Amino acid sequence: MEAVYVVRHRHLVEHVAIRQLAREMGVSRNTIKRYLRGAPAGVGKPRGIAGAPVLDAVRPRVEALLEDSKHWLLADAAVVPGVFAVLELDHVAHSRRSWTAGSVVSSASTC
Repeated sequence: MEAVYVVRHRHLVEHVAIRQLAREMGVSRNTIKRYLRGAPAGVGKPRGIAGAPVLDAVRPRVEALLEDSKHWLLADAAVVPGVFAVLELDHVAHSRRSWTAGSVVSSASTC
């Protein structure tokens, strides 16, 4: 909260430019402007819940592969790199199904 008072004093009383205040304090100019409007420090825009669309799409398959991997022998260690190929193929197939169904696939989920 002290930062708000410093910003307001330096800008309104000492007439220090917003850009200079932002540079000196290491914050964005928008933050300085928000402080000048009277917003408390540390309070930003409300954000939604961050999702993980790619992880959510492949989680069941990953869990199934991990469960199945308990039965693999140590001699089958050469198979493990193939797991990533299987997951990638599953994801590509899922993305194509989603795309042809008319739903939008986010750019983060493209391979």
